[in-house]
Amino acid sequence: MNQTYQKRVLLADNSEDYRRSLKGLLELENYAVEIAASVKEAKDLLDTGDFDLVLIDLRLTDDDASYDVSGFEVAKTAAKLSVPCIFISAFATMDYQRFALQSREAGPLALDFIEKKYGPQAVLDALRIVFSRPVTAPILESPPDLSIDIEHGLVRIKGEVLDLPPYQYALLAYLYQKQGAVATPQELIKAIYDEDLTPKDASTDRRLERLVDRLREKIEKDPPNPQFLVKVYARGYRLAIDN
Repeated sequence: MNQTYQKRVLLADNSEDYRRSLKGLLELENYAVEIAASVKEAKDLLDTGDFDLVLIDLRLTDDDASYDVSGFEVAKTAAKLSVPCIFISAFATMDYQRFALQSREAGPLALDFIEKKYGPQAVLDALRIVFSRPVTAPILESPPDLSIDIEHGLVRIKGEVLDLPPYQYALLAYLYQKQGAVATPQELIKAIYDEDLTPKDASTDRRLERLVDRLREKIEKDPPNPQFLVKVYARGYRLAIDN
């Protein structure tokens, strides 16, 4: 009987309860999971194992220390080994997310940054997105019909330049620069309108919903069933640049 290859995931988190519960859920989804409780354990496993992805707690050393971003050290080690990462954290801030997803030192440190408050389903959804990408397709490749030139501020559909209003372009350009990662409504409203809203207020802001609808009318063949500008339940939006 043919056996499906199990994706090997390293879960690095300093909470024993969280490690145990998430490991159990991942194994139910047929992932092979190794766990680490510290930076050293995670690095040692990366050096000796062959992993397809790493899930990393941002505060891997001390949950009570606001300065603790030791998970970045694990991500840097994984990057050297070409192992993709996803950050998980109960203490997410926009600055940390920007650094993880848009680091200019050696490219992004992670494919996604998930707040633990969204629950384990958000982690499972992110893994499905990552592992559904074609192996031969580079992460930064644009959709076949959609071309975005950030340097010159141009957007093309099948080679034809689109004349997008400023807010629509700002939304598309920001999601493109996220390289397929999810952007929260709070993050998008800050990037587009330069307004600081609470997560609750941002999630119910009708401006963003209307802006997404209008942009979909420009770039999607079937706006009610979007191929590119995708909503991720309870988290925000992403640009499906891997399609």
